Amino acid sequence: MSVPRCIRDACITQFWDSLGVIIDSAIPDRALALKAGLTVARLGAANHEAPENWHGQLGEACDGCASYSKSFRRLRGRPLTVGDVIAYRDKDALVRITCEDGDTSSQYDLSELFGAGDLQIDASNTTLVWAKIDELCFAARVMHGKDPQHAPVPSRDEIAAEIKRHKRAKQTGMPEGGLDEARVQQVGAALGGLREARGTEGAPALDAAALAALDKDIAEVPAGGTKSIAELLAAGDVGPFLDTAAAKHLQIGAPGEGDAEAWASFTDTLNRAHGLYKMKASIPVGMMASIEASAASLAEQMAMGKAPTDVMSIGQDVISNCSAADLQALAANIPALVPDLKKVYEGMPDSQGAGMAGTVGALMNTLNTTMGGS
Repeated sequence: MSVPRCIRDACITQFWDSLGVIIDSAIPDRALALKAGLTVARLGAANHEAPENWHGQLGEACDGCASYSKSFRRLRGRPLTVGDVIAYRDKDALVRITCEDGDTSSQYDLSELFGAGDLQIDASNTTLVWAKIDELCFAARVMHGKDPQHAPVPSRDEIAAEIKRHKRAKQTGMPEGGLDEARVQQVGAALGGLREARGTEGAPALDAAALAALDKDIAEVPAGGTKSIAELLAAGDVGPFLDTAAAKHLQIGAPGEGDAEAWASFTDTLNRAHGLYKMKASIPVGMMASIEASAASLAEQMAMGKAPTDVMSIGQDVISNCSAADLQALAANIPALVPDLKKVYEGMPDSQGAGMAGTVGALMNTLNTTMGGS
C-alpha cells in the first residue's frame, strides 16, 4: 500500500525525535557522539533509510537472544522476532540481538544502538524509554503501510505454562493439552469402558503409538472396496476393523450381547477421534501450533472458572499469528476438512458442542473475512 508523502514525513520526524529521547535517557555514555550524528544523518540518505531499516529488523528472527524462544516457536509456530522481544520489554534479550547492518544507517541499527551493552533502562526511565521504542516501531511500520501495532504475543504466564507442558511431554512422549493427548484420553476411556463391560481388563493399554497405529490401519481401503475401514466401522461392518493389526494388538475383539452400549460408545469415540486426526492433517503445521496453544490457554482459563467473553477473539488470535501461506493452504483444504469437522462436532455432547460451534464458527468467519479481504 502506498503511503502519502505527508505521512511518511511525519513518521520520519517521529522516528528521529524518539531516537533522540532514547539516546539521552538510556545511552548516556554515547549520547554526545550519537546526538552529533543525528543531525548529519537527517541531512543525508539515512534520514529515510534508518527507519526503513528498522522496519526490516523488527521482523528478523532472534531465536538465540532469549531463553523462551523455543517455547514461543512452539506456541506461535514461528520464530521469536525483534518485534516480539520489544513487546516483552526484554532489555536483556534486546542487547543480545544481532541484526544485519544497513547501509548508511548502520549506526542506528538495533544491534549497533543497543548491542554495545551500555543500554541503561531502570526504574527511573523504563516507562519513557519503552514508550519511545514503541514510537520508533510505530513510525517504521506506518511508513510501510503496515499495521502499526505488533501482533499479540503469548503472556509470560502462557510461556511458563507451555514450558511446563513441554517438559512433561518429553517425559511422557506425548504433547500435553494438544489434540493427540485429547484423542488418546477419549479413546482410551471408551476402550476402558468396553473392557470393563466385558471383564477383560489387563489387555494392552492405549497410548499415543497404539492410537497412531489404529489411525493408520482404519484409514486404509480394503482391496476391492471403495470405503475406508473407518467408514465401514461407522456403518456397522466391524469385520475389516477387527482384522487390522492394531485392533488385534489391543485385543479389542468382536462385539457381544452384553456390551452393545459400551461398543457403540467406543466405535463412536474412535470415529470422532479419527476425524480429528484427519482434520489435523488438513491444517498447516504453523496454524495447528497456534490453534493448540489457544486451546490450551482456553482450557486453563476455564479450569480457573474464567469463561471466554469474546469467542471471535479466539479465532482472530489464531489467524493473526498465521502466515499468508498457511491461510491459503487451509483454504485449499477446506473441502476435505469440513466433513471431518462436522463428524467431530455432531458427535459431541451438547455441553461441549456449543463451545466448539462458537469457537470453530469464529475461526471460520475470521478466515473467510481474511481471505476475502486479501
